[in-house]
Amino acid sequence: MIYDFSGSVLIIPIGSPVFDSQGNLYGATFSGGISGTNCTFYDCGSIFKLSPPTTQGGVWNESTVYNFTGNADGAYPIGSLAIDGSGSLYGAASYGATIFKLTPGTGGNWNITVLYTFLPNNNSWRPNGALLINGGNVFGTTFYGGNFGCGLGCGTVYKLAPPARSGDPWTQTVLHVFGVTGDGHNPNAGLIARKDGLLYGTTDTGGIGSCSSSQTRGCGTVYSIIP
Repeated sequence: MIYDFSGSVLIIPIGSPVFDSQGNLYGATFSGGISGTNCTFYDCGSIFKLSPPTTQGGVWNESTVYNFTGNADGAYPIGSLAIDGSGSLYGAASYGATIFKLTPGTGGNWNITVLYTFLPNNNSWRPNGALLINGGNVFGTTFYGGNFGCGLGCGTVYKLAPPARSGDPWTQTVLHVFGVTGDGHNPNAGLIARKDGLLYGTTDTGGIGSCSSSQTRGCGTVYSIIP
């Protein structure tokens, strides 16, 4: 064990952490931080940093990168973070359905930018986190949206492309809409990239045949997709 959250105001760490080039470890907590007016069940959640000890076997130092407010930035971060070559962090917030970017600033401060906000009436919603940064674009999955034969939607794979001019909105493109049968539905994990240029992921359910008496829409799939 390198750190115990029992003595911290941050609770419920979620997803996999990521390292930067200096060996610092970053992750998300679903709760903790501050209490916003829209965060009715838990505090709004945070992004944390663990700095390695200066001597072997020493104590890792925890600090807060960002506290969500439950406003335009969203709340309750979900899934794993991604990091780019400049040290900026990317992730998803379940409340507000936002995709955010945290950029290191001066004096240890971080600046948040909301890259995209999913809406229930859009063709994709409820992002899962575990984002993939590839070629300057952000790739991810949504659990709902797309083909509404699954109730709230069978889920999608999406791409966010950066704007040509700084400050302009990012552009979302739906790369795939999952169906009720065959290709799977409701992806609940992120994507990985391979040198062949394809993206790979999994779906919770779907596929061919039934899985059990309680789940008749398949046992899940592993898929690949051309970005």
